[in-house]
Amino acid sequence: MTASTDSSPQIDFASARAQRSPLRDAVHQLFKNKVAVGALIFIVLEIFIAIPPVTKIVAPFPYDKTSLYDNNAPPGSPYTGKDPEYQGKTFWLGADYLGRDVLSRTLYGAQVSLAVGFVGATVSLVVGILYGLLSGYSSARVDNIMMRFVDFLYALPIIVFVILMQVYFKAVARQTSTEVMGPFKMPGWFGPAVMAILAAAFIVGILLAKREDGGGVGIFLISMIVGIIISFALFVIMVMSTGRSFMASLVEIDNAMGGMFFLFIALGLLNWLGMARITRGQVLSVKKKEYIEAARAIGSTDRRIISQHVLPNILGPAIVYETMAIPGYIFTEAFLSFIGLGINPPRPSWGNMISDSYGALRTAPWGVLVPSLALTLTVLAFNFLGDGLRDAFDPRLRGE
Repeated sequence: MTASTDSSPQIDFASARAQRSPLRDAVHQLFKNKVAVGALIFIVLEIFIAIPPVTKIVAPFPYDKTSLYDNNAPPGSPYTGKDPEYQGKTFWLGADYLGRDVLSRTLYGAQVSLAVGFVGATVSLVVGILYGLLSGYSSARVDNIMMRFVDFLYALPIIVFVILMQVYFKAVARQTSTEVMGPFKMPGWFGPAVMAILAAAFIVGILLAKREDGGGVGIFLISMIVGIIISFALFVIMVMSTGRSFMASLVEIDNAMGGMFFLFIALGLLNWLGMARITRGQVLSVKKKEYIEAARAIGSTDRRIISQHVLPNILGPAIVYETMAIPGYIFTEAFLSFIGLGINPPRPSWGNMISDSYGALRTAPWGVLVPSLALTLTVLAFNFLGDGLRDAFDPRLRGE
């Protein structure tokens, strides 16, 4: 009697699971969360529509196009103004008190909200990570000094500080007159030059990151930051060459960006504090791990340990934290625009749209409801996406 042999193929589950990286596991877990996926789709579509060339195609009217014949026109009303270019077009979501299309201004307002959210998160992420890395990886004395400075800044009321900064910047912008020098005109070569500088910084960052054997995330970020600084310095030098002062150069940048430049500065001055604390705590935890001690034992330098072992292990939680902080930046911008300290009119922001129309809430509610709905949906989408990323990157929170 011979023993029967099983000829069916054997599946090596251990090796199959070993081939899946933690990042792939996190992405797989994220796409199992239907709410997070829906939020991600909504955000991607909103970003696509907010691209300036796409917005010009989708929006029926320019954001500053007025029509005194269509004041507070209800949704679905045809354009009755005298401009033949817009004859036959419709105010699908109504018009405001100046006859400006609410749908078009809401779409252009998305550019402001998304720009503020992403720029605020990027500044907070870069500055907070660099400060937290330096504090957490340094000696106890240096760490104590750096974190006491953070505690001092934390004692300041952030929203009051941002309001005061915006009041100062607005006052400087009003005092800086262009009557003598005339309005500054951007030369045609500046845009391509900035694109070339950023492209060169991107390529150099990629090349230097590859030399770090897969641990050059920090090198790439530093390269991009240097490219942005060079572009900013080039613009300032170009404006100052016309006889303007340094502050006048900053005002020209702010005017060219519709009032967003000073807003970025005001939001970025203190909003990196939370990220610095998160990063410092993560670094203190990671640098005590066995693989860090092993790297030190084989003679790895501190720069190599930080770039290849510490930074990759703290980057995931940091990105999740900043994703969940984006709604706060968007709300802050909307609040500042609502009280007149945000974006310069006539450029639309959801905050100043609400501020302009809330007086006619009973007679023309669409002027308030449409931007309010856009603001609410955007904030909810980022909150749902942040929750999904947190659950995906933290194994302790993953569902079965």
